[in-house]
Formats: sequence, structure tokens, C-alpha cells
Amino acid sequence: MGIRRVLGKVVDMSESKTRLIPADKTRVNVYERHELNYWTQKWRCTEAELRAAVEATNSIMADKIETHLMQSDRRVRAQSAAGPNLL
Repeated sequence: MGIRRVLGKVVDMSESKTRLIPADKTRVNVYERHELNYWTQKWRCTEAELRAAVEATNSIMADKIETHLMQSDRRVRAQSAAGPNLL
């Protein structure tokens, strides 16, 4: 990558590349934009879904949040496959 000039500033592109992945892949930090992007792409969820999963699990541990998102996804698919609930 090397060094490039961006908007008149010298930027080391190798540094910006490392910011694409979390420093600690076992913890989710919803306050860092690059981490939000990483986790939402990894788990194919929206930012709102990720934040809701963090709140629902009361945890920042990636394994707990991933499990919650997978279980939520299964419930949504099961409900949509069952069709409308007619009484």
C-alpha cells in the first residue's frame, strides 16, 4: 500500500488497513464505526439489529451476540414460513 496523499495530508495506508478489523475479535464495540461495519458484514445484520443484540444479551462478547442473532434469525424465518396467524 505505502504512503499516499489524501486531502493534502500524508496517510500511511498500512495503518488504515488495520482499522478495518477489530483489535479484539472476542468483543464487540458498537462505539467504533469500523467495528460496527466489521460485525454487521460478518453477521449480515443491520446496525440496529447488532445494537439490539448487544442490549438483549447485556454483553459485548462476540460469541454470545452471534448466538443471539442466529436464534433471532431462526425465529423470524420460522414465523414467516408458517404464514399468517389466522384465528
